[in-house]
Amino acid sequence: MNSNSYPLIARIISIVLMLVGIIMWIMLAYDNENEGLIGTFVAYGKWIVVIGFVLAVLSFFMSLVVNPSSIKSVLIGLAAVVIIGGISYALADGTVLDSYKDVDETTSKLVSTGLNSFYIIGLLAVLSVVYSGVARILK
Repeated sequence: MNSNSYPLIARIISIVLMLVGIIMWIMLAYDNENEGLIGTFVAYGKWIVVIGFVLAVLSFFMSLVVNPSSIKSVLIGLAAVVIIGGISYALADGTVLDSYKDVDETTSKLVSTGLNSFYIIGLLAVLSVVYSGVARILK
């Protein structure tokens, strides 16, 4: 199997998983007692996350095999993610409010870390778009 067939295989797998999700959504929409299907949706979502993670890791290693010189840019991106994660964790607040149900301090801190990461990455994305636009205007 050559390296050109991997994107086709990934596309076919994603289409099949998408169709399964659509069928499950239709089943949920037409079921009056959704309790049985909600557990199925959660299980399906967990499997989709696991399959997506495995495919992403395999795709990463296949691209390194095809183009080993790209490892430098991969390590730079990985370092950026680790730095953003560290900053987000340092800024995270583990406060547990009375309105939270079944939440402890660790869960609150991890959720705060995820939100902080989202805000930092979103801010960086907006700043890069603004920089790109300004740089294009000035040229």
